[in-house]
Amino acid sequence: SPQRHSAPMSMSKLLSAFSRQWREAPPWTVPLAVAFVCLSVDIPYWSEYLLAELLFFLRFPLSTGGPHAESLLDGTRSYHRVHIADLDRNLHMNNARYLRATNAVRRHFWLRQGALLRLFRREGLGFVIPAQTIRYRRELRLWQAYCIESRVVSMSDEERSLYMEFRFVGSEDSFVHAVQIVKYKIIARDGAVPLPSELLAQAGYALTPRMALQLAPQSRPDIQKWRESIAESSKLLRREQQPSDP
Repeated sequence: SPQRHSAPMSMSKLLSAFSRQWREAPPWTVPLAVAFVCLSVDIPYWSEYLLAELLFFLRFPLSTGGPHAESLLDGTRSYHRVHIADLDRNLHMNNARYLRATNAVRRHFWLRQGALLRLFRREGLGFVIPAQTIRYRRELRLWQAYCIESRVVSMSDEERSLYMEFRFVGSEDSFVHAVQIVKYKIIARDGAVPLPSELLAQAGYALTPRMALQLAPQSRPDIQKWRESIAESSKLLRREQQPSDP
């Protein structure tokens, strides 16, 4: 005779069974479940990230003072700790978590540039990231405290780009565990890409000759080599996409 298969449990029955089991569970189940959720979900990151996203979307600057070019070069510091949700199977901070951490940190950096952000809001400007790179030097372990140092390190009117550096610095020994370079382009509503130097001037940032030299692409050989590697990669991809000769 043909075998009979039981019908799959409906969602309402499943929820009813779960509710019944939950009511019959021991009293310590609730705090245990709450503790598990807190350990599994990175609450500090998501609260920081969502707040930064909201403020950046509203173009709400955290600094109301005048423009200070030194703030671009000196940068900001934010303090963090490795949580359980950051770990991979090797029990150290997962490689992707570094990029996720700087995603929120860079929002805070630009939110603190009040004069520049007000210009962005007035002119309808926005950021895009065409390239980024990261180098891992030493692992970050569970509960280890670290600081992310963020600053603008280079500017190129030729590329119409800004370059930011993020350093993951151990709180105990000041060792740089990882360093990330992010290339930014600033895009207008109509798709135009303005010159970074003109934007800084419009926002009121007065760059001294020393600062301009410090931000020049040739002042950072590592970034210069990275730019060259990006150009070589583009050439390679264009050659691969060209139709081959019959």
